[in-house]
Amino acid sequence: MNKISVAENNEMEILKRIVLTILILTALTLIFRGWVYRHLVVYKSIGLRPTYLVRDENLVASIEANIGVKKQLGAKEIIPLGLVITSKQLNFTPLPKNSTDPNKLITTVRLLLKQNQLVRKFLS
Repeated sequence: MNKISVAENNEMEILKRIVLTILILTALTLIFRGWVYRHLVVYKSIGLRPTYLVRDENLVASIEANIGVKKQLGAKEIIPLGLVITSKQLNFTPLPKNSTDPNKLITTVRLLLKQNQLVRKFLS
């Protein structure tokens, strides 16, 4: 009977050590997670986004109408305004070949709207 209890004690000691090691490693991971992340993850610039000169007069008029009287806007004002204008004007599709040029996109939107109007007329 002593041999069984000694073997059980050894197993319990090993199990306690394993659980204690896991708890210590988990605590260290939680404490130093920011440091580890900052030293393992590195951001590298892959280049700059292209800029586009807006040539479509309707797009320029739409932007100016949404800007209103304020002509000098900072980046903090331009970003939400651009998102609002974009959500009003464009419908996004998951097609991989969409252009990123806003002049082409606004023309494509007009063509799609005309196609939708023709389909509605045909169906009604």
